[in-house]
Amino acid sequence: MEDFYRAYDIARQSDIKYINTDLIAGLPGETFSRFAKSVDAILELRPENVTVHTFCVKKAADILRTDSAIYTRGGGDTPKSVSYAQVKCQNAGYLPYYIYRQKNTVGNLENVGFSLPGCEGLYNIFIMEEVHSIFACGAGGMTKLVKTDGKKIMQRYAYPKYPYEYLAMEREKIEEHFKAIDDFYKTKG
Repeated sequence: MEDFYRAYDIARQSDIKYINTDLIAGLPGETFSRFAKSVDAILELRPENVTVHTFCVKKAADILRTDSAIYTRGGGDTPKSVSYAQVKCQNAGYLPYYIYRQKNTVGNLENVGFSLPGCEGLYNIFIMEEVHSIFACGAGGMTKLVKTDGKKIMQRYAYPKYPYEYLAMEREKIEEHFKAIDDFYKTKG
């Protein structure tokens, strides 16, 4: 928790205009009480955006093979936790501005982004609607190039998922991505 507060303070002191914080309800072993304390602590900081996610387990996740008892698809306290977060955000003056659902979420719940009025995160909207190019860097990053009419993702460029693979990438491969992006905009307008 100390690392989070330190990072948050650094972001605030560096004049970053909009800060988003993410909360994940339904993590293995989490209780309603612990999640509610996290929600309250985040709202005291007054970030411009708060995203309330629901824990999601991918079908290939090790947790399903090694310790499936720790994860309950029904959700336990998760629906209560999500409801609490949504009410607290709205009572604190945040408005919901995007929603999405993933497969295999605990309790079959959705993820909701809240913001203070006028502080909506355009990136979140663009990524959900897939109407704007997204440029990624770093391990697991996915660049998505969208035609200027915003109607179709034309190309995707993925960086390796694992940090050690990303760091081992040859400079030529990274330069190929940059050249492909440049070529995309030269030819597709």
